[in-house]
Amino acid sequence: MKLLTFDREIKEKSELLDIKITDNYLFAHHLGILLVFSAIAKMKLHIPFATQWLVTVLLGAKNIEQTKILDFASLKMLFPEFNKDLSYQRESLAKCASAENYRRLLKYNGELLNVENETLFYYDPHTEPYLGMRKILKSWSGGTGQVKKVINMDFIHTAKGFPLYLKHDDTYYDLRERYPKYLKDFRELFGINEDKIITFVIDRGIYKEDLFRENLKTKNKIITWEKNYTKGEFKKAKQTGEFAIKKCRNKDDDFKIYNFKYIDKKWEKIEEMRQLIVLATSPKGDSIEVSIITDNKTMASEEVIEAIMSRWLQENDFKYLGKHFGINEITSYDYKNYQEVSKNIEDKETLTGEIISLRKKKSEITKKLKSSLLSEKTSKNKNKKRSENIEKLSEELEKIKSEMKETEEKESKSAKLTREDYKKLNTSKKAVMDSIKIIARNIFYQLFDPFKKEYNNYRDDHVIFRNLLHSHGMIKFSQGKIKVLLCPTIQYPQKTKEIIQNFLHQTNKNNVTNNGGFGRKFEFELIKPEDIQSSYQRYKQQTIFDI
Repeated sequence: MKLLTFDREIKEKSELLDIKITDNYLFAHHLGILLVFSAIAKMKLHIPFATQWLVTVLLGAKNIEQTKILDFASLKMLFPEFNKDLSYQRESLAKCASAENYRRLLKYNGELLNVENETLFYYDPHTEPYLGMRKILKSWSGGTGQVKKVINMDFIHTAKGFPLYLKHDDTYYDLRERYPKYLKDFRELFGINEDKIITFVIDRGIYKEDLFRENLKTKNKIITWEKNYTKGEFKKAKQTGEFAIKKCRNKDDDFKIYNFKYIDKKWEKIEEMRQLIVLATSPKGDSIEVSIITDNKTMASEEVIEAIMSRWLQENDFKYLGKHFGINEITSYDYKNYQEVSKNIEDKETLTGEIISLRKKKSEITKKLKSSLLSEKTSKNKNKKRSENIEKLSEELEKIKSEMKETEEKESKSAKLTREDYKKLNTSKKAVMDSIKIIARNIFYQLFDPFKKEYNNYRDDHVIFRNLLHSHGMIKFSQGKIKVLLCPTIQYPQKTKEIIQNFLHQTNKNNVTNNGGFGRKFEFELIKPEDIQSSYQRYKQQTIFDI
């Protein structure tokens, strides 16, 4: 990947691409993306279109179809290998949508986030509704509050809320079956030593005592909520400790204090695990009592509590990834028949259709019978019709019980899905695109972090910074540097303008090298009114390419 390097090349490309040159500056859209050029240049993955899709996602195109909203004349000046043809992009995605490329992208993401230094992670089984016509497996969709056709996306985030790993699947395996398989893959992918203890904060969907006992044999530790906990235990035991957590609102010095009192003891159900009974009090004085369980015996109580109470980091990131990076996009409607995938999955037993139907009938008849028996018992007068109905329902119930004894209760799940013509979505394209999207998100956040600290206004800092990244402007190539005048679409207040100018000054100070430009450095500035006026006047007085 390289930028254009010589003035002659600039003129030739400008004529070819219809880029306007004024006062030795080229006007171009999307110049703000050069702020992340250094990070993009490090992505030496040799995956066709990976760089292009990373750039277009950062510029707001959440899928291939949306890339048509971008100015490829400008982009090809910056990145000559880019191709705007939608059909060609789709074909290229099909070619590079392999398990190998998906893993290479995730591995790079781990390097970007220095995963080797992390020991605490957030694991969340995120589901997205599938609105297509294919007959695929259903599951509970938290977003809609209904059972729907869904795509499973299991995410692992770092303790700071950066998306690190994701896996796509249908609901053939539930979370408790996926968890040990994915964690084994997680360790292998990022080269995490088998002896290194790593801890995962995970939703109560993981809750199963047999799984906890098996997990105790590994170096993967769990922090989760105790299921069906009945409050009141906090009063029965001696308090272990208390502490407070400060949570910022709109800026660093605007915060709320949440207080926590806790009891840390052995969990009665599995003594090798800890139970932390927590009384959490909000700034308004409202309190809730919850039970947290973990098999990490060495982690400090306060760290365990703060970790699970900070799961909102991951939840907020799902919303952000969906809104700005299109992580909830389907990407492809390709599918496979279950007959094709059955040889690659571990078969399970499931209830037969006949037994499910009989159980449903049994439940309905039992309900009616109970209602009639209750009426018979509480009524002062005997009713012949009611008595006959009770007798009839009793006979039907006995008949169904007899049928159930003679009916095969379980069968092969994959055979059943094949017979009933279920499909499994082919998520290989989505896996590659989503991996690029989380890399784009992480590159954005890493660049954004110093600006965020100085701007110190969490209400709109992302909006301001994204606008800067999407800036148009003018660019000038000289012997020693590449000067970029950025023209955002926001009229900044003076204080904000000073913060942005300071951010750009610091970026220039870091001497970002253009790897394809023979060592020339980028120099970023906000465009000034006089720059625009001067260029406009010169543009009126000469032909476009008369430089």
